Amino acid sequence: MTSAGGNTLILTRRYTPTWAIVLAIVGLLLFFVGLLLLLVKETETVTIALTETEVGTRVSISGVATQSMVARLNTVLLAMPQVTA
Repeated sequence: MTSAGGNTLILTRRYTPTWAIVLAIVGLLLFFVGLLLLLVKETETVTIALTETEVGTRVSISGVATQSMVARLNTVLLAMPQVTA
């Protein structure tokens, strides 16, 4: 997690995908080359920007993320209190 400015947050997650782990295990049984699949990494980066508006705060989210990260972000945003004037 890094800050790109006063109102912008960048979330970056680097991980080994499930398919690479499964193929590495299968490949290890057949050849030691399967271990090379563990070097495969995927990165997802999401930028969250907050902008003040007349009626509150606008949240802009852009980037590439897995369904699980999108679900977690939605949960956090929906849990925030709604303030009405």
